[in-house]
Amino acid sequence: MPTPPRPELGPSDGRLIFDTETLTDLGQGLRVGFYEVRHRDALREEGLLIEPDALASDEHELVVWYVQARGLRLRTRADFVANVFFRIAHARRGQVIGVNLPFDISRIAIGHLVTPARAKSMRGGFTFRLTNDPHRPTVQVKCVNSRAAFVRPTTPKASYVLILQRARRPSISACTSWLSAGGNA
Repeated sequence: MPTPPRPELGPSDGRLIFDTETLTDLGQGLRVGFYEVRHRDALREEGLLIEPDALASDEHELVVWYVQARGLRLRTRADFVANVFFRIAHARRGQVIGVNLPFDISRIAIGHLVTPARAKSMRGGFTFRLTNDPHRPTVQVKCVNSRAAFVRPTTPKASYVLILQRARRPSISACTSWLSAGGNA
């Protein structure tokens, strides 16, 4: 008997809104960014993210003063990616909102490559690696024109292994590991 199709879960009520500011050189590396985490319309967290190596000591002191004066949270790029971006976008299936999201995602990335040809809908786009953790997804971006882009997460390689383990012999530990890695039941 065939397995009935799973209902589409859709996005959650969580939203991450962020914007980045960069250096003015050709590399346009991340300097500072602003983010808000919202659940429905309620603000849950707001703060600044920084790339500490891109700021001079007096600039860093100014950022710390600003954050403290306004009651904001200060996070490094790595901390933001691990504890805000992946928590909202991946674990909670939330929406990620930005004025120029492809550019902002590329600024928080630690590496990129041209999207492989096997991903037909994303052919000609880029795959951004946001962390060295192999259990975290990469993010694929394909610009359609100057105003539109496709953005999607990939499935981490480790999830494929757990899916195969689950298909061979279901066990609570495999299912729990798969779910904690971001899979959908």
